[in-house]
Amino acid sequence: MTLLIARHGETQKNVLKQPHLLNDLEPLTANGVKQAKLLQKYAENWKPEQIISSPELRSIQTAEIISDSKIATTTDIRLLERNWGDWTGRAWDDLSKDLDKMSIQQRYEFVPPNGESWQEFESRLLDLINEVSKTGKNTLFVTHRGAIRAIMTNLIYGNVNLHETLEFSTGSLTVLEEKSEEKLDFAVEFYGQVLFDLI
Repeated sequence: MTLLIARHGETQKNVLKQPHLLNDLEPLTANGVKQAKLLQKYAENWKPEQIISSPELRSIQTAEIISDSKIATTTDIRLLERNWGDWTGRAWDDLSKDLDKMSIQQRYEFVPPNGESWQEFESRLLDLINEVSKTGKNTLFVTHRGAIRAIMTNLIYGNVNLHETLEFSTGSLTVLEEKSEEKLDFAVEFYGQVLFDLI
């Protein structure tokens, strides 16, 4: 099985470095649409049999462009960005003032008021991957930067300390090949590649 993981196309909030809110109605920019079309072109190399998207509008729009009505597409809440609860909408520089006081392990287990911990966030993502793995279908996820970081730090590197060092730009594509059907074990074939320079 091949697992393709795309970060949604660009929005204006991405350009302005503003946080998205849950159920954010921010659409793709013209550049974001172009990024999604590039994702469509390159995803074809791995022949995805299904697309599963975060239910956020920016991810749905990206998935629809990639699918072009030719690949079955669904949404799954487990691909949402981390739920920051009462902290949702705070700028990252502001969040860092609280988070930087904690060790990496403390941050991993910390639950923001009415939110979820990184550990819980990671767990729901891996739960979905486990389900998809059992189908044996080549699958493309359309999701968010934090979600891709969580998947990669656990599934590939096994080290949560690396999460802040991993960068996945809007419209980037990562491809993982399953090595074992007995357990979740993947190898990186294509890492966080921004696709503009590939055409």
